[in-house]
Amino acid sequence: MDFKQLEAFQAVLDKGSYSEAAKLLYVSQPTISVRLKTLQEELGVVLFKQNARQTQATLAGRILAHYVSDILKLHQNAVQAIHDTKDIKRKHIRISTTSTGTYILPLITKKFQQSFPGTRLFLSIGNFDSVVNQLHDGKTDIGIIASPMEYAGLRSEVVGNDSIVLVAGRGHPLANRTRITVQDLQDQCFIIREQGSDTRKRFEVWCRQHHFYPANYIEIDQQEAIRLAVLNHVGIAVMSSFILQSDSGYSDLIILNTEGFPIHRPFQVLLHPDNEDNVFNQAFVQYLKEQLSERQFGVINNIDSKAAPATTDPTSS
Repeated sequence: MDFKQLEAFQAVLDKGSYSEAAKLLYVSQPTISVRLKTLQEELGVVLFKQNARQTQATLAGRILAHYVSDILKLHQNAVQAIHDTKDIKRKHIRISTTSTGTYILPLITKKFQQSFPGTRLFLSIGNFDSVVNQLHDGKTDIGIIASPMEYAGLRSEVVGNDSIVLVAGRGHPLANRTRITVQDLQDQCFIIREQGSDTRKRFEVWCRQHHFYPANYIEIDQQEAIRLAVLNHVGIAVMSSFILQSDSGYSDLIILNTEGFPIHRPFQVLLHPDNEDNVFNQAFVQYLKEQLSERQFGVINNIDSKAAPATTDPTSS
């Protein structure tokens, strides 16, 4: 089978006659007849029968019809994708991510631009809710978040893994404890993210599961400010393992071996359905997956830690 034969088949199926199909494809009626004759000979079946004034599909023709539209659509998409790559040097990609993404994207975007020179990337930082809203409003092309949730109206694809851990500064009374229970946390001050943050949502789920309600907490919407607060023993905080692996600035934080931690969640890309077939977006998502796999982000290595064995948050499945 070739695409011209399939196009002729689809045209006759849609128009109900060889002559109208010929007009649709801007070819002669004998050309349509030849294409369908060779297709039927190749398949060894009759695809159309004449009924009164209309040409109708046989059973074999109806079966083939289930596949032809998809085949032609894939062919069209492939041709368009190849055509789009001719302009890739002039493409702009808008990326929105949470604070977790800021610790991995700068290096990855730099390497992506080296592979696709001339591509301009625009990176905006927000919390979980703002990234989703920007996608729905058409203000960004790609959303990158760490969250186990699914989102109505958006396509999601898991590209890596993340863990949320409980941390304290060196010298904190809990830092040298080999095992920390929920009761041990009763008098602690927690540094937590703002409403709309998935880290905040995962922590709230943990609190409900363990019937724990912190009496003392401080809400901060900047990750660096949270780090400084923890280092100065203002309190303890829940934090992404991506952040802990980012640089030496976090080497003075201790992962506390706490009941119910770490909490695992997927690192995923979100795309609006209107943008999911865009060749540039697909190229970036594929590159992101490869880089995350190579660098093994989300796996806690070489960090002085009292971390407990992995405990999966049941809400993340």
